[in-house]
Amino acid sequence: MAINTHRRAALLCMLVLITMLTVLPTSTIVMVVDAKKKGETAAAATHNTDDDTIVDDEDDYDTLSPVKKDVYKRNLVRENIRYKNVLSQCNKYQHDTTKRNMPSDLNTLVYVTPWNSKGYEMAELFNKKFTHVSPVWHQVKWTGKSIAIEGDHNVDQKWIARVRGGPYTSTPAAGATKIVPRYIMEGGWDVNSLNRVMTEGMLIGALKDHNNKHQYDGLVLEGVASHMKFHLELRNLFIERLHDVFHKENRELIVVIPPLQSTQITAEDVAQLAPYVDGFSLMTYDYEPRSGVLAPMQWIEENLRSIQTVAAPYMSKVMVGLPFYGYTGTYGGSHAAMVGHEYTKVLQTYRPKMQWVSAHQQHTFNYVDEQDHQRWVSYPTLLFIDKRLALAKHYGCSISIWEIGQGLPYFYDML
Repeated sequence: MAINTHRRAALLCMLVLITMLTVLPTSTIVMVVDAKKKGETAAAATHNTDDDTIVDDEDDYDTLSPVKKDVYKRNLVRENIRYKNVLSQCNKYQHDTTKRNMPSDLNTLVYVTPWNSKGYEMAELFNKKFTHVSPVWHQVKWTGKSIAIEGDHNVDQKWIARVRGGPYTSTPAAGATKIVPRYIMEGGWDVNSLNRVMTEGMLIGALKDHNNKHQYDGLVLEGVASHMKFHLELRNLFIERLHDVFHKENRELIVVIPPLQSTQITAEDVAQLAPYVDGFSLMTYDYEPRSGVLAPMQWIEENLRSIQTVAAPYMSKVMVGLPFYGYTGTYGGSHAAMVGHEYTKVLQTYRPKMQWVSAHQQHTFNYVDEQDHQRWVSYPTLLFIDKRLALAKHYGCSISIWEIGQGLPYFYDML
């Protein structure tokens, strides 16, 4: 009986020893791994450009919501981003929507289009960040006998009042966001009709009367450069006279111009027109849509450097164009524009790996769709916008954005 008791005790000791020998190495490994993780965390804290630390205020992934920290403090403006970071953060914006990050002497013009109605909401929510809002409402046409300005069905005076930040009134408060709708020259124009309406003052009168009718703060005029490239002297005289008429009524004139590499306008043209406009909306986007190159930094800088050479005193009037949309396409096939909700849908569905392309200073990714097609996507990210804002500020330029119905809410933390 005593022998059996001693045997049982010995066996029990052996089992305890075996258990300790089995568990001890595993515990040691766990301790080493934990120490390594702590070391990596400490290292990450000293390098917050490309690490994986995302500072989050809340956990609500789907709804538009204000948060305490802006995108910089949330460590979102960086090369190394993941699809899930975009999805979890893109609808969160810093709660103080009155804070502007652009210098006070530079303007921020944003476009709003009827076909992307989200832009109307963004214009109201972030109105203090915008000096000018340009709803894309009006078309200027020649009927053969007279000028027709279309698009009045789009006009919403109550929305205008909300963007201006006051009650519905014909007299906006000082410092209010300016409403400067886009008027585009479309259809029916030829050399003779343009010569007539510009020489006789018909077009100036029509634009003035229409602007007065709706109590706008001015206009953004598109199409003059392309329609009048054959008669630069008349074009310049027309813009000078239009500017004088508008300024007498305290209204502003902004002219849309294409990139300088086009045949429609030169840096010298900009220098000649600069004294007679309140801004140039420079279309530095759509560089190469078929390959997804949106607005390469080198190309933008070439435009700004050329203008600066001959029009340095007027650089603040140059509104560098930033796209809030992207492109998607198949390799060697078709391509199409992509807006914010389409972009996030692709991220959610395909969970792609995002890459920073240094040559173009933009993020892109590839995925295989349901038809087994290899597709590419190029869409603005926070770092894409940050780089171009910095470039505009470096040259003392204002900015223009096409268009805010296509972007993501956290973009506005940067403006």
